[in-house]
Amino acid sequence: TDPDAIARLRTAISQGRACWCELLNYRKDGTPFWNLMRLSPIYDSDGLLTHYVGILSDITKRKQRELDNRQLRDELAHLARVNTLNELTGALAHEINQPLTAILCNAQAAERFLRSTQPDLEQLREILGDIVADDKRAGDIIKRLGWLLKKEASHFAVLDINQAIRDVLTLVRSDALIKHLRIIPTLAPDLPAVVGDRVQLQQVLLNLLTNAGQAMSDVNRSLIEITARQNEAHMIEVAVRDQGTGLSAKHSQDVFKPFFSTKAKGLGLGLSINRTIIESHGGRLWAENNPDYGATFRFTLPVAAALETMPPHAAAS
Repeated sequence: TDPDAIARLRTAISQGRACWCELLNYRKDGTPFWNLMRLSPIYDSDGLLTHYVGILSDITKRKQRELDNRQLRDELAHLARVNTLNELTGALAHEINQPLTAILCNAQAAERFLRSTQPDLEQLREILGDIVADDKRAGDIIKRLGWLLKKEASHFAVLDINQAIRDVLTLVRSDALIKHLRIIPTLAPDLPAVVGDRVQLQQVLLNLLTNAGQAMSDVNRSLIEITARQNEAHMIEVAVRDQGTGLSAKHSQDVFKPFFSTKAKGLGLGLSINRTIIESHGGRLWAENNPDYGATFRFTLPVAAALETMPPHAAAS
């Protein structure tokens, strides 16, 4: 059984309050089963706590369905990530080739310096510093790609949403330059942390930014804005705003449906999976047309502190 669940039960009992938690148990043959335990305090006529009443419910089938759904969601999410990155192949190759070309040029320059009779050591140090910086830049890009392409189960952890956005902006930078797009981030400083799967949240961001660029492929506008803030409901809210043609009245309710796509070669999975991912993080994803041009896609995430007070399955459902 999860030690945290036991700790929550003990804390609630010591404080004389109701609580509930999900408990993993094992039968004699070693097979697992799940119980939902609800504890309620009972008071006498004088308001004194006399005892607790506990109710156990078998939730094994529900937990198995949740596991099956999570595995299916992870499979589809990986497929969508690969599809999105495939659309960025040329730009990503350019993004990696830039530092590699710089490394080659600087290495050749350093070689020439070393062949000279009196090499300028200070300039040589600068060249070597540039080589190290470019190597790190290329390595960082490859590392981020590796994270997105890796096929593994969801892993929730405390993370900085602003840093997740910056990492994705690094991946789309060359694609934006090639397509003459300007991406302007406005990220509120010192945002509270969220709890989530970093790869899945970056997948959502990458897909929304890619879609925003594609929405402006046939118009003479180029600005994409991405913002992150804490809204009035104390949720983290991220918005991606484009200046494209906007959502048609005919398709505005269909964009989040599985296999719906306005692109000739689109899988129609991106936005549907995005919504599933965000909802699995306790948030929501929606879209709206802008007053002037284009559309804005927004999603919310609960802050990490808020999740600590939620029931275990409510925070992850």
